[in-house]
Amino acid sequence: MIIPLDCYGQLLENISNRLDISLTTLRNDIRGGDNRTLTDLFNKLDSLDNALASVATDKFRVSLVDSLPSGSNLIGKIAGDQGLALKQVGADDGRLDVYCSFVANPSNLDVALSTRASESTLSSLDGKFPSAASLSDSLSNPSTTIVGSALLGWDGSYWRRVAVDSSSRLRAVVESIPSIPAGSNIIGGVFADYAYAHTINEQVGTTEVTGTAIDVRRRGGKLIYMHNSQDVDVTVTIEGSYDGSNWFPIRSNITLAAGEKKVGILTDRFGYIRAKAKASSSPSSGSVVITVSSMSW
Repeated sequence: MIIPLDCYGQLLENISNRLDISLTTLRNDIRGGDNRTLTDLFNKLDSLDNALASVATDKFRVSLVDSLPSGSNLIGKIAGDQGLALKQVGADDGRLDVYCSFVANPSNLDVALSTRASESTLSSLDGKFPSAASLSDSLSNPSTTIVGSALLGWDGSYWRRVAVDSSSRLRAVVESIPSIPAGSNIIGGVFADYAYAHTINEQVGTTEVTGTAIDVRRRGGKLIYMHNSQDVDVTVTIEGSYDGSNWFPIRSNITLAAGEKKVGILTDRFGYIRAKAKASSSPSSGSVVITVSSMSW
């Protein structure tokens, strides 16, 4: 079929009259002011596709163009209501450190703690701790737990209370003391303390009287007190011993006239001391008293 040219031209004119924009204008609008082509648009879309593929399908890689506001900015962190970033427990621990100042009062507790404190389970503890009392030497034994009841000492098998006497002095029992010499021993005594005893305290006649041995192993000086209340003269000998059996004279021929008193001082160290006395004639009255005293010097 052949359409006359004039008819074809008339058809194109009718079609172009119905278009609201020219093809040239449409082309220029699509290309924009910088005259982009479809190839340019394809390249942009291809670059975006490559960027998404390089970081995984669910993430965008972006660049910040505009400047951030002034002040502290929390990028990638969750901030609390005080403007402070929530702190992670550790680099490998995703939990959050929570401070009490950021935690509200727990309102979902089933009962107030004050109510629990008044219940019998907790209030029964009161009996284990008596009321406060001022400490004194006469304070009675408290009814309390073993922690507050007494000062304790370990005997190797059990805990036992440490006791004191009525003067608040520590009371102890000595089970054994090694290497103590045989015989009478003074445990806890003070050396050089005062002690005395009579070696002779009787009437002395012409037969010599041997007095009682006096233990003077305490340190210190020794005094010999002699008093002849008889009506005749008396001769006195002082003997010493280190063991109470082997005696030797310390002073001999000490004369005590009738009614006379004398005091002697011994500076040497002796374990035991005794006296011997003999009258010049038989007395009719009186006696001889010889005392050995250990003094503290």
